[in-house]
Amino acid sequence: MPNPLLLPRRDPAAHPSQVRSIAPDGSPDPTHAEVAARAFEIYQQRGGEHGCDQSDWFRAERELRAARAGIGRARNRRRKEDRADG
Repeated sequence: MPNPLLLPRRDPAAHPSQVRSIAPDGSPDPTHAEVAARAFEIYQQRGGEHGCDQSDWFRAERELRAARAGIGRARNRRRKEDRADG
């Protein structure tokens, strides 16, 4: 049986670019639209040179996931501290 944490949450009315999946740490993965927007920013920062679309995409995914994981870790740390204080 698949891990329910890795299955995408689907809203039948949602556009595929807006469907989120959940990473193993519980943080939502970036949507297709978010990755596309960040990859385009990277492309523009590189001066608009063609031929690096895959590396731009993978870099965008890594950056967005790392940012979300950092937020998730901070949130989990606060929850543990709150439990310890209570």
